[in-house]
Amino acid sequence: MTLLILNLDSEVRESSTKSAIGKPESNSLKHNFITKISIPFNNFTPYLKGQWQGNRYAGDDSIGEYYKNVFLMTAGGTYAFNDSWKLNVAIHNLLDKKFTDSFARNSRGNYVPKYNKIEEGRRFWVSLTGNF
Repeated sequence: MTLLILNLDSEVRESSTKSAIGKPESNSLKHNFITKISIPFNNFTPYLKGQWQGNRYAGDDSIGEYYKNVFLMTAGGTYAFNDSWKLNVAIHNLLDKKFTDSFARNSRGNYVPKYNKIEEGRRFWVSLTGNF
């Protein structure tokens, strides 16, 4: 099992925009938790990965100071044919989270995503790796 915890506490100290001073860097992510569980079985190693991103600073009060939090899951695995060839498969965004359904108008009248992500829904990935 792998666990990665990132915590960023940023602050603008100098800026031509006085209102930005003392606030987090624009678009900075404060919390990012990633965990991955994998269990090898003979030549096949399946895994399940979860990622939670929280408190990404938007800096635009009309949509709130922070974007919505994000939770994503990925399921996948690797099959080793031999020492040289491996087949990798994954299903990203396993829960099929829709990021394009949630927009708001900012103070300039533009539509912006509440998640700060424009990412496709569930998607499949396959690769073949050869080591020579």
